[in-house]
Amino acid sequence: MENTSTSDILKSLEELYLNGNYDEAMGLLIKNKSLFSNSDFHYNLGTILVKNNDLGAGRYNFEMALKESPFNIKARNNLDFLMKKLPLNDLSTSEVTSDKVINFSMKMGTDLVLSFSLILVLLLAILLRMGKITKKRIFALLVVLSLMPSGAHYFIKSKYKVAIALQNQKILEGPSGVYGMIGELAAGAKIILGEENKKWVMVEYPKQYAGWVKKDLLGNL
Repeated sequence: MENTSTSDILKSLEELYLNGNYDEAMGLLIKNKSLFSNSDFHYNLGTILVKNNDLGAGRYNFEMALKESPFNIKARNNLDFLMKKLPLNDLSTSEVTSDKVINFSMKMGTDLVLSFSLILVLLLAILLRMGKITKKRIFALLVVLSLMPSGAHYFIKSKYKVAIALQNQKILEGPSGVYGMIGELAAGAKIILGEENKKWVMVEYPKQYAGWVKKDLLGNL
């Protein structure tokens, strides 16, 4: 019965999507969110949003789909296509090495990074037992190096808050409409957040977006 229900919903979504009824399709998708995995839900929602020209929210949902499942190829392809329509200079396009490291780490799931480190440790243990590694000091050093990606990933995840701008909005000098405008945050930009003040949050990186913006117009990753 559940499979029939899911099939009917997918058919209805496809018909609404192909007929250009994007608002109705979005409503139906959100109403039946429980029928989809988190990754597929965000992928489908992002696709509808982009077709409805809501590019910032579309990017946020593709990023969320990939955060839930890094191997969601459909979400990856749609995000790559969308990025060509969003000529942004943000965290994901920065040539600064530290920005690249932060962006890469944020895209990787914690379980995936931990599994990678554990596999490396297991391989080292096998090599030790086989006599390929003869010195325990070298083995201990290699184990530490194998666990470093997980440690770095955890540090970056805990230190930095990353968000996507859902809409264009003003960047202000301070956390209130009283302060003057010093720039504009482009919809779809990926940014690193800092200090918070009620409804406002400071953008720390990239530097061209530094200033205070409204939290409710951001999607946290």
